[in-house]
Amino acid sequence: DNPAQTLYVATNGNDDNAGTTEAPFLSLQKAVDVAKENQKNGQSTKVVIMAGTYNPTDMIRIYDLAPTNNAFIHII
Repeated sequence: DNPAQTLYVATNGNDDNAGTTEAPFLSLQKAVDVAKENQKNGQSTKVVIMAGTYNPTDMIRIYDLAPTNNAFIHII
């Protein structure tokens, strides 16, 4: 049983970061992609979108987020 991971997205982030509070991702898409990989491994993930104005240049693909391997993805 893997503990849930929390990933952070912030306007001052970078998608090469680890997704932590100190080193957040820039894009929601990066966080969703990592969360989906976690889910395949049975780990739930919470994605926290920090305050700010985001200007995505591409469509954000959020699909297939149904529980898999008893792992959930929560976006808040």
